[in-house]
Amino acid sequence: MSAIHIPSTPAGLNFATWLEAFNSKSETAIRAYYEQNFHKSNDNDDIGNGVANEVRFSTRTGGFDVQQIFNLEPTKISVLLQHRSDRDKYHKVTVELDPEEPYLVRRFTIEPEGLGFKGEDGDEVMPQTNQAEKIG
Repeated sequence: MSAIHIPSTPAGLNFATWLEAFNSKSETAIRAYYEQNFHKSNDNDDIGNGVANEVRFSTRTGGFDVQQIFNLEPTKISVLLQHRSDRDKYHKVTVELDPEEPYLVRRFTIEPEGLGFKGEDGDEVMPQTNQAEKIG
């Protein structure tokens, strides 16, 4: 199975960094992603709780595989992901960055998706690997 090409835009690079950390199931890697890519918060407990929740979520899903990329802009990307532990489950991740360097995360969402996924144009797209842009 060929890998899906994640573009080298600021949003694409940020998403790829998050996915690598998430799929590692490593608290250290996930914490480093948040500390390096989000605006600083006065509440370190929020980061700690978020990291612990994300490690549990990563373990439960077995990590994610990219199925399709939607809404690609330099500072925004939406991606359809498939669970590795249950191939019938999908999530949509959207990353939106500040418009200027250092391109910190402005908005980051993870939402469960059914079998049909609505692209940015509102058309329903079925998550099939052969519909995605692939390399190699």
